[in-house]
Amino acid sequence: MGAHAYEDAYKMVRDVRVGVNEFSATLWTGADTSGKFDNTYILDQLNAAQARVYALMMKTEARDVFQTSASITGSSSVYTLPNDFGRVIQFEDTQGHKVFPSSSKDLPLVGSEGSENLYYRKGSTLVLNKSGVSDVYTLKYFKMPRRMTAGLAAASSATNSLIMATAGTVYRNDYYNGFIIDNYTDGTYGTITDFVASTRVATTDNSVAWNENDGYGIVSDLPQETHFLIAPLAVIFIKAQHPAAQERPTKLEVDLWSDMMMETIVAFTNQPDDIPIEDIFCDYGQSVPWTGVNIPGQGYTIFG
Repeated sequence: MGAHAYEDAYKMVRDVRVGVNEFSATLWTGADTSGKFDNTYILDQLNAAQARVYALMMKTEARDVFQTSASITGSSSVYTLPNDFGRVIQFEDTQGHKVFPSSSKDLPLVGSEGSENLYYRKGSTLVLNKSGVSDVYTLKYFKMPRRMTAGLAAASSATNSLIMATAGTVYRNDYYNGFIIDNYTDGTYGTITDFVASTRVATTDNSVAWNENDGYGIVSDLPQETHFLIAPLAVIFIKAQHPAAQERPTKLEVDLWSDMMMETIVAFTNQPDDIPIEDIFCDYGQSVPWTGVNIPGQGYTIFG
């Protein structure tokens, strides 16, 4: 097995199992399902931890790293949001003019044409107030991290594709496009260029042959500098919430993670080296403290 360039979800499952004192090679790969914590549950906690790190970053200047834009084409005035969509910054028409948010209650009266410069949110789409629009609009938005997954691959007929596991996979076409995927078994990695939900086939941009039962892991959408924070927070979540956990997280464990998170944010946003850690809230312009994860029966929280 070669060296690994990324902290991927497959490795994170192993790290979490070590952290909750329930590790074996067979539990890690899923060959043994007799453990207290199954891998699907662990992946859920890893994704919850990823979401927590993202939420904290979005409260600071670090949010700028999540700004992006996409050109999306309307279908009868309905614009489907990207898979990594988090929050609208601005929606613009073909001329670059702002399209303003409205409500579905503001639909035009019968016989009225409506306005192509008004939209409302409906599920995973933006819908224009005016019907029949198929122009290409620009969406400026904050990305949010998509769900990570991991498992054992089934070999595909093509050398640069694999069949992803059933458990933990999001069944949505192209959902994993752009994700880095690590073949943990042989130490290679590539970027997913296509994903077909009905067959669970992911195509990568490299020519590495995926073998049966190769361990794979998706690499988080979060900045790489924060990846080391995800598994330890998932361990804290499991210890705090799962009735079968051997112990509750200690205050030292929680404080250490909190300090690592704050120091990472300071470094990521290029704050001066001599800034007092307790002053980062003011420097980030926050009006309220960061809310945290309550640790039942222990009297403390993460960022309480």
